[in-house]
Amino acid sequence: MAIACNQSERRAKLQAAYDYIVIGSGASGSVVAGRLAEDLSVQVLLLEAGGDDLRSEVLNTEAWFMNVGSARDWSFTAVPGAGVNHRALHQAAASSSVAARASMAWLGSRASA
Repeated sequence: MAIACNQSERRAKLQAAYDYIVIGSGASGSVVAGRLAEDLSVQVLLLEAGGDDLRSEVLNTEAWFMNVGSARDWSFTAVPGAGVNHRALHQAAASSSVAARASMAWLGSRASA
């Protein structure tokens, strides 16, 4: 599988030191790391929490619901806010997939409506 090959190659190239370490490969972290990496004289490491994502529940966006309540679900719950009709939204941080997180946040908002 191409993803497994890519992850193995990247692990093999890890270095002992970096000029910048960006924590979190969401939209913002990826942009920051990308902009830093435009300077070819610096070494940038972009980190994301979690283990391998070679699981159907992570790779298949139609199976996102299988992450809710699993070991990949960190059970983050936001404080109720006025912008979401005073609901406490649940976000299962199951992967770095924006689609998966958005789906899980939506599920939490619908479940508490």
